[in-house]
Amino acid sequence: MELDAAWDRTAYEPGGGDALVFYVVYAGSDIAPSLDVSPDRHRTNGMPEGVSLGLRQRPDADWGTAEYAVGASAAAYAAAETAEVQFILAGTVEDPTDLTYLRDVLGIAAAIFEAGATAIFDIQTLRLFTADEFATEVFGPDAPSRDVHVAFLCSEDETRDGYSWFHTRGLRKFGRPDISIPGVAPDLADDAAELLHRFAELSIRGGVIPEGMRVRKQGWPEGWTCHHTGSMDDPDFNNVHVVIRAPLPS
Repeated sequence: MELDAAWDRTAYEPGGGDALVFYVVYAGSDIAPSLDVSPDRHRTNGMPEGVSLGLRQRPDADWGTAEYAVGASAAAYAAAETAEVQFILAGTVEDPTDLTYLRDVLGIAAAIFEAGATAIFDIQTLRLFTADEFATEVFGPDAPSRDVHVAFLCSEDETRDGYSWFHTRGLRKFGRPDISIPGVAPDLADDAAELLHRFAELSIRGGVIPEGMRVRKQGWPEGWTCHHTGSMDDPDFNNVHVVIRAPLPS
């Protein structure tokens, strides 16, 4: 299958990092015993190099994953809770120059749903989808939706009363650091959200954020800069991240 322009990485620069895909697909015990994977119907070239498909059944010690899902529908939670089988679609793709690896993995997931699966959990974003939600929101559009594959989060900045912390979760799926903007004043909230989306879009398209890069945006204060930090073990991201921070007081 040829590369569709929608899955290209138009801003790709080498050295950004390896992409981790990690999906858990839930099914009942009546799932079909084999998969009929179609390149045309499922838009996939098969399993990408570095990604594998595993299987586990209740009561496997590692079964509990969907309990960490955030904001899922009642139907999605119910489907995961009553499932008897999990398919684990996971692996690492070395600094990918395009996004066909993700399209291929989603195609395999679509084939598993066709065989009778009922829900899928994206561990990167902590999102849980029913079969219908996956078909409509994730697999349906033949393009990698930023808002589906990356979580955009805002919470209170615990270090400064009245200020907010904006950050992403899920950019490791694209082999790029997540983005963190702490210390956002209330009057900058809309601009911070726009910056978060802008940097996420650049990362999905393969761009690399240089260390110390200054943020330039109309209406945004001068002097904010980008800095690489964190570790893959950070529970807020499960990824390294780029923190966009205000200049230190002189």
